[in-house]
Amino acid sequence: MSRLQVGGLALIVNDTELENIGKVVKLVDFHGNSMRGRFSMSIVHDGWNVSCDDGLMFPDGILRNAIGLISSKNLMPLGDKQTQDKFRKEELEDA
Repeated sequence: MSRLQVGGLALIVNDTELENIGKVVKLVDFHGNSMRGRFSMSIVHDGWNVSCDDGLMFPDGILRNAIGLISSKNLMPLGDKQTQDKFRKEELEDA
């Protein structure tokens, strides 16, 4: 079972655009059906529309503050803001 959820955060762990790997994205909505990417025109299976404060690099070489479509298998869930804040607090207490 995936921990990816609408409104949650995820880390891009794989992408055709290397500049996007390692970016934290917000999960906008899920598309369980196969869908063609708006800019890449490639078919994405089990995909999420995501947004990123730093923008996303698209196949045409342009960094955009636009919604991108990424396959679930290329995302690692990070939990919600409350969970992240809890982990940060624990890390500071352990330091």
